[in-house]
Amino acid sequence: LLVSAPISKKDRGTIQRLMKPYLNNMTAFAKVRLSQSAQDGRLDEIFAYLTPSLNSITEFANRQILLAQQESHKHRQLARRATVAGTAGILILLIIFTIILIQSIATPIREIAEVADKLVKGEFDAQLPAMGNHDEIGEVARALNIFKETLVDVAQLHRELETTRATLNNTQQDLQETHAKARKTEAEAATTLATSQAELQAALGKAQQDLEQEKARKTAPPG
Repeated sequence: LLVSAPISKKDRGTIQRLMKPYLNNMTAFAKVRLSQSAQDGRLDEIFAYLTPSLNSITEFANRQILLAQQESHKHRQLARRATVAGTAGILILLIIFTIILIQSIATPIREIAEVADKLVKGEFDAQLPAMGNHDEIGEVARALNIFKETLVDVAQLHRELETTRATLNNTQQDLQETHAKARKTEAEAATTLATSQAELQAALGKAQQDLEQEKARKTAPPG
């Protein structure tokens, strides 16, 4: 058609040059169409082969979804039970911890109260607990220990005072006995002195009487 066409050689050459890439492109396009048709047929075969498998997979997936939902429901129930059990366990642990904490606080306080009662009764050899604690109980124990030392000092002073008082009482009794003995001795001496004075007066009176009789006898005229 190009050879018989009434065109110039130059245009004919140009068209021939343009036709070569066109023919190449058409050949490549035909090859692509054939390859695509073959691939389309292969895809149809694959789809025909996979369709039953896809149905089975879909059924399997549905069953698995149903099982997963059931398992999820079971897990939720287990989670609820575990939550309730965990809450109960936590409450029990809190109760146990509270009891232990109360015991750890109440026991030293009770022991300190018992020691304080013993100190009031005069048992100063009682050992104070919780002296090394760095809390309020330790401060109470240390304050009570200072009170104990003060009580010991007061008791010592009281004993010394009682000893001094007893010594003073004994000294006072000795002084009273000495005073009584002195007064008795004084009374006896006064009695002895009065007796001696009476005897002396009697002796002096008798001596004076004898002297007067002797004078009278001497002054009397001889008979």
